[in-house]
Amino acid sequence: MSTAHRVATPAVLLALALVSAGSGCGAVDPHSLPPGQAPGEVKVLRIQLPSFDEAEIQGIWLWRLSEATQVFQPISEIRLGSRRIENGQELIEYELLEPSGASSGITLSADVDRSGAAPQLALWVIRFGLPGEFKATVYNAAGESPLSAETIVL
Repeated sequence: MSTAHRVATPAVLLALALVSAGSGCGAVDPHSLPPGQAPGEVKVLRIQLPSFDEAEIQGIWLWRLSEATQVFQPISEIRLGSRRIENGQELIEYELLEPSGASSGITLSADVDRSGAAPQLALWVIRFGLPGEFKATVYNAAGESPLSAETIVL
């Protein structure tokens, strides 16, 4: 994970909610899940990406605040894939990677919501490890953004 060339725009974390607040991301619409049926480690992360189009963002890192050091440490990677149009809706595929960086074998798709000031994705994420405070960075071929200004509890 290179941080030498920070040219990607920082991700802006908008909101985090349980799966029941979802967006139709992935193969299952979170609205269709009865409350309490999704595991506590599965969340929907809404993230606004101001440079989504021009920066050719390749992925997102979630960083967790270490209680011991009070420093954010990378904990989970979301690798973005190909975009497509399906039934008039723009979608992007993404893969959740394990904390070791190995493929989890899970590929999902998310709606690209362009109704606001910047494109927004609603991504199903798995919280690996304990709950805590999280920030995000985005990366592309040129490097990685600084940590997002906002912190969320996940």
